[in-house]
Amino acid sequence: MTSPRLPDLDDCVTVYLDVWDVFGTDTFNVGDLVVELHQRETDTDLLDGVGPQRQIDLLTAYGLLEQVSGDRYRVRCQPDETQLEWWEQLEEQVEELHDAVHEKRRTVSEGGDRPLLTYRGHTYVSLFVDEGTPIADVIDEVHEIDDLHDGVALRSPATLANEVQDIADELCSVTRDDIEPFEKVNSEVKGSNSDDLEFRLFIAPR
Repeated sequence: MTSPRLPDLDDCVTVYLDVWDVFGTDTFNVGDLVVELHQRETDTDLLDGVGPQRQIDLLTAYGLLEQVSGDRYRVRCQPDETQLEWWEQLEEQVEELHDAVHEKRRTVSEGGDRPLLTYRGHTYVSLFVDEGTPIADVIDEVHEIDDLHDGVALRSPATLANEVQDIADELCSVTRDDIEPFEKVNSEVKGSNSDDLEFRLFIAPR
């Protein structure tokens, strides 16, 4: 089993199924896996040397596993789930990759040097809210954007989620004729480290 898009696919599938058979949804590290497979007298060359670390890394990159902390992993997409259920979980990973590329390129919108963020197939102008940023300043900055694309992604540390909600409420309640009001689309919290989470609130012109 080979694939031009998925390196080492055959060995990765073997390791993935071994992980599922041994650990199910429990967390594990590579050492745990090697010990369990040795005890089961599994006949595979993958236990030689450093063990199946490369396959674990690839499976994590593919999205079938997730790294939960340090050297510990767990199954993210279960083998009994449907393709649609897998896609719903991997969709977030695709968005993260797409966003990372846009952030790196510092994609420029017509309104100036503003990075863009993709969310569920739509493009939003990314606007970061720092602690202590006056609400009025953020609102003014939003209204100064010439090309909103599909809307604005208000981003902040997760601890400032309430402040971002207040900003969005202000933008959604505008009654002036010369300013287009917004509506909230959705929100999400990103990040794998509980101490470094980012809150994102997406708003779009009505």
